[in-house]
Amino acid sequence: MKLAVVFEHWHLGDGNYPAFAVGDAARLSFELDVLASEPAAPDAPESVRQLRDAEYEVTASVLRLYDDGLNSQFPVFEAAWLRFYSPSQSVAGLAQGSRVRLRGTLALDHYLWVEFLDRYPDPPDLFYNVRVASVRRVAIPAQFVHRDGRSMSHPASIAPGSYEASDLEEVRAVEETGAGPAFSLLDLELLSAGEGPERPTFYGA
Repeated sequence: MKLAVVFEHWHLGDGNYPAFAVGDAARLSFELDVLASEPAAPDAPESVRQLRDAEYEVTASVLRLYDDGLNSQFPVFEAAWLRFYSPSQSVAGLAQGSRVRLRGTLALDHYLWVEFLDRYPDPPDLFYNVRVASVRRVAIPAQFVHRDGRSMSHPASIAPGSYEASDLEEVRAVEETGAGPAFSLLDLELLSAGEGPERPTFYGA
């Protein structure tokens, strides 16, 4: 099995994750930034379908609901062989046990699961042992970059439909360079049981 996930470069400055390089093994959890959701029939089969890069369409069941510490809840999902959570407000009101169809962008767990895991009762296992198969740097196009005097702002990442193939560059490792705003795509291979790290690869915990 393979996955493509977004690595936002602010993780480097915050010290959450290492600058992953091709060949690195890691133990990771994932979140889905939901772009669209709709109810699915209770008997609809769970599925995972990659649309482009880190954008996926899944049919998933809600395994658990947990408090996010901000007077809201976030769901944990299971879609066939893939488990993940979503911090998106659009799915905060889902009921445990419900089945939904989601489209969104898969990213490294920003912190909500791995950093606060000990606070969640009866947590399902959302961690996967993986190996980095490739790293692609995605330059954020100029229309998403706003400059005001000496300051500059831009999104940490953008959806696959917002960049072109020419904005991608295959690189050896995640790197924050001075070549302009960017994020990375990690292409991951799932390792067999017993392979890879025993502890989550997250330095912020």
